[in-house]
Amino acid sequence: MPCLMRRIYAQPSKYIYAVKRIYWAIREDPVEYISKNKLFEPMIRGIEILKYALMGKANFGYCPICEKNTTFIVKAPWLRDNYLCTKCRSIPRVRHIMHVLQTQFPNLQKLSIHESSPSGPSFAKFRDEYKEYVPTYFWPDVAPGSFKNGYRCENLEDMTFPDASFDIVITQDVMEHVMHPTKAFSEIARTLKPGGAHVFTVPCCAPMPTFVRVRETDEGEIEGTSKNRYS
Repeated sequence: MPCLMRRIYAQPSKYIYAVKRIYWAIREDPVEYISKNKLFEPMIRGIEILKYALMGKANFGYCPICEKNTTFIVKAPWLRDNYLCTKCRSIPRVRHIMHVLQTQFPNLQKLSIHESSPSGPSFAKFRDEYKEYVPTYFWPDVAPGSFKNGYRCENLEDMTFPDASFDIVITQDVMEHVMHPTKAFSEIARTLKPGGAHVFTVPCCAPMPTFVRVRETDEGEIEGTSKNRYS
């Protein structure tokens, strides 16, 4: 604190200007300023927790993504996508994947992991904490095995990885978007080491009808459908 006071005395105009800038930013759009400034995150999170607790939609528990005790809130009735951790904003399927991996593979951080089309809090955790983690995406206009924006391009139906490359392959809500899932499962099995595991999720809600969103033409092209329904 004394060091900070010396800086302020040495350059008072600099700090006065900074305070004025914050004042005008708050005055112009207080909601945007508060939401973007990380200093206010604990306060915003506390208000959010209080709001949902008063509605009976908050629960305490442990988050395997944060690896800390936290509060979970119910944002909407469809819990699969709306039961959030207030710290990392993870949803249940992401936490379930991480729980399975942590409990079934005690040496998880030492294993080689391939995840297709990752996103969200679990992606950030794997990327930052796991050295043998390989995330991939598929771009139709990028050659498989090459890179775009720092990430490798791979088609799950025909991957360029050598046999037995990974201990674990993860796909979170990906397989339902694959045109030929049998090929993808076969390729995943090929790239797994002996004893390896494919841990994955797919959305499933029994009361809801299934729709065919796209189909492959005789020429091998992909085209959209008019929401044709599987019977």
